[in-house]
Amino acid sequence: MELVRYRTSEPLEHLPRALDILRRMGFDLDSTEVVNGGRDEWHVRIRYQVRGHLSADTFVERVRQIPGVRDVSGLAAEESLVTAAFGE
Repeated sequence: MELVRYRTSEPLEHLPRALDILRRMGFDLDSTEVVNGGRDEWHVRIRYQVRGHLSADTFVERVRQIPGVRDVSGLAAEESLVTAAFGE
């Protein structure tokens, strides 16, 4: 499982765009999480499975190119499990 996370002030605009990128890349969605970070900021996490020949890094870079999305980072399966265990 892979994880991408980012911040946005418009989650209803940016989450569908990120999910459409995921769909077009042929990846499988595991889960999404949107949390209000206060002050018109939302924290978005998308957990997914890589399928086919494209990489998780490619997905992270494509999400990073969405206008208005900030602080994009991607974690591999092992890192996301450690992060989840510590509640980050």
